Amino acid sequence: MVHSVNLRYRVVLAILCYGADRCYRFLQSFYPEQLFDTKLYNNNILELKISRPANMKYRPGDIVYLCIPCVSKLEWHPFSISSSPHELTYFSVHIKIVTKGSAWTRKVLDMTVAYEAKKQTGVRINPLVYIDGPLSTPNSSMLDQKHIVLAAQGIGGTPYISLLRYLINTKNSKLETIHFIWSVRNPEAFSWCNDVLQKRY
Repeated sequence: MVHSVNLRYRVVLAILCYGADRCYRFLQSFYPEQLFDTKLYNNNILELKISRPANMKYRPGDIVYLCIPCVSKLEWHPFSISSSPHELTYFSVHIKIVTKGSAWTRKVLDMTVAYEAKKQTGVRINPLVYIDGPLSTPNSSMLDQKHIVLAAQGIGGTPYISLLRYLINTKNSKLETIHFIWSVRNPEAFSWCNDVLQKRY
């Protein structure tokens, strides 16, 4: 009987904690940020730089859910953060433009093309972006280890690029050795992060 009572309290406490977290994230997502800048690499990797909220703290490996109302008011999509936490004015994500299946990524690309065209004419209207996060993932514990092996394929290397960008700017990491195995179809796939991969750590 005692065990069943304790179990009820634990279940109720877990539900309350989950509900509080969902309410906080729901309210937080009502405050949009602006699209800071965009860049297209190799015709299929799109970088979005988004104004960083003053209270936003994240670690390499964290993810965010993004909603871009001018593309779709109801769709939220998760992306790994690819910028370093040291960047205070913006954070970035990299999106692979999918030609089959996902119409959302193609609409985002069309939106950024129109956005860049308006900038060229002197009209600068930054699209709004709603943010849910950052949220931790198993990758978020990378900084707590001394030796790590990273394996990625294609655009899946974004959380590890965030880690490398972080290491460029800090001397306080516990990390001693990193083995990074990254499989891509062609060398051009590294074009969006060559500046990081060519650094010495």
